[in-house]
Amino acid sequence: MWLYIIIGVFLISIGLAVHVFKWYFLIAGYNTVSKEKKAKVNTKGLGRLMGIYAYVNGSVFILVGVLHALGLKSVLIE
Repeated sequence: MWLYIIIGVFLISIGLAVHVFKWYFLIAGYNTVSKEKKAKVNTKGLGRLMGIYAYVNGSVFILVGVLHALGLKSVLIE
């Protein structure tokens, strides 16, 4: 149960780092792209997308942790 909640909080904090604090270096593969290709990437939009993706995944993990704490079975837990 606690592991799910910790992972959820971690994912939400990663989402905040990328989306709000604009730590784009956390996006996998972004730093390895050449400068010409980086100029073509909508960095703000990509950071927003990755942040929202991390928020949703973190929320799902926290929800599963809460369901597990309440004794309810979910699809992710066997």
